[in-house]
Amino acid sequence: MAVDVNRALYYVLVSGMVMSTGLFVVGLVLQAAPGLQPLSWPVLYAATVVLIATPVTRTFVGTLAFAYNREGRQALVSGTVFAILMLSIFLGFVMHFSP
Repeated sequence: MAVDVNRALYYVLVSGMVMSTGLFVVGLVLQAAPGLQPLSWPVLYAATVVLIATPVTRTFVGTLAFAYNREGRQALVSGTVFAILMLSIFLGFVMHFSP
């Protein structure tokens, strides 16, 4: 049975948006609460990481869905984009390269 690529990508994007928005709201509430400001920064950081990871996850899921559906050209393009994203993350974090 073929995977509905659009539906899979929709669920990835919506779930990432909902999770990051929820974490941002919790972080801002903690920031506004007296005495809880130090607890807000890890939550806000996690919200930012989820927000940034959402399109990367979308690209990975797209690659898997296209490969499962035997759509080689789309899987190749999506896989290439994912590889470039992973290389960029590796160079940025591990090698400390920046423009």
